[in-house]
Amino acid sequence: MNGEKEDTAKRGTRALEVHPRAIMQSAKFAIRDVFDAIVELVTNSDDRYQILKTPGAIEIDVLRKRGDTPSILRVRDFADGMDADTMRKKLSKLGDRVSGMDKGEFVRGTHSRGAKDVAALGRVLFESLAGDGLYHKCEITPFLEFVPPESCKPTKTLRKRVGIPEGTGTVVTIELDNTKRIPQHDNLKDGLCRLVSLRGILKDESRKVYLRDLGKDRRDLLGVPKVDGTTRLKESFEVPGYPGARAKLIILRAKERFDQIPSRFRLGAILIESKRAIHEATLFDSSLESNPHAMWFYGRLVCPYIDDLSNEFDDLF
Repeated sequence: MNGEKEDTAKRGTRALEVHPRAIMQSAKFAIRDVFDAIVELVTNSDDRYQILKTPGAIEIDVLRKRGDTPSILRVRDFADGMDADTMRKKLSKLGDRVSGMDKGEFVRGTHSRGAKDVAALGRVLFESLAGDGLYHKCEITPFLEFVPPESCKPTKTLRKRVGIPEGTGTVVTIELDNTKRIPQHDNLKDGLCRLVSLRGILKDESRKVYLRDLGKDRRDLLGVPKVDGTTRLKESFEVPGYPGARAKLIILRAKERFDQIPSRFRLGAILIESKRAIHEATLFDSSLESNPHAMWFYGRLVCPYIDDLSNEFDDLF
C-alpha cells in the first residue's frame, strides 16, 4: 500500500497528465528558439505587472558558453513573486486558466502554456521571492516534468545571486540545450526590438525592458524602431459575422520601403492587436507578400473582441 502511495506521489510531480511525446511536440512547436522563449517569459512578467496595475522593469540576462557548458538565458521581474502554492497552481499543469484574461484583465494569456513550453529549450528553473518573506524554487525538466517547490528564508547572498536585492520578484533561468544558440548581442537586441509580439510592451512607457550581456557587462534598454509615415486610412467598423465586435483599422505609408524579412521581425504590414497582445503582422493576402508596392505600408488593426474569442475557446476546451 505504501509503495502504491509513493508511485502516485511520484506521478503527481509530472507537469502534465497527457502523453509525454505529444506534450514535447507541442512545446517544440510553440518554442522554436530563444526569441520565442523570451517572448513567453517577458509577456508573463508584463501580465503580472498589468494585474498589479504598476509600472516595472523586466531584465533579460544572457550568458553565452562554448563547448558542453550550457548557455544561460534568464528573465527577471520585480513584481509580487510566487509562493510554493502559486508555483504548483501555475506550473504543474497545462490548461488551467491562471492568466487573468477570463476575469477581464488586460493581459495576453496563453491557455497556461508558455512558461512550461520554454523547457523545449532546456532545463528551466523558477526562483521567486514572494510576499510571504520566503524564497521558493521549482524546476521543469527538458522532459516537461514538474519538480515540486522548495522554500527557505532568503539570505543577502541568495538575493544577490538571483538579482533581487530587496522586495519581491521572479527569475526564470533556462540552461539551454547544446543545440540551441543565442545570437550575438547586437543581433539579439535588433531582433528583440523588431519582434512583433513584443512591440506593445516595448512601447509602453510604464514598462522598461533591458537586455544584459553578462559576458561583456553590457546593458541596453530595448525600444521599438521609429518609422515615419503618413496616414492613408483610418476607420472603425463592425466585424462581419460577429455581432457586437468592432475593429479599428489604421494604415500608413512609410517614407522608405520596408525590407522583406521574416514576418515576426518586420516593421511593415498591419499589426493585429487585441486588448494587450499583438498577434501578428500581416498583409492579409499572400500574393501581397512579394508585391513591391505593399512593402511601403504599415499600420494597426485593433479588435478587443479577439480576447472574447480566446475566452470562448477556453470555455469550450
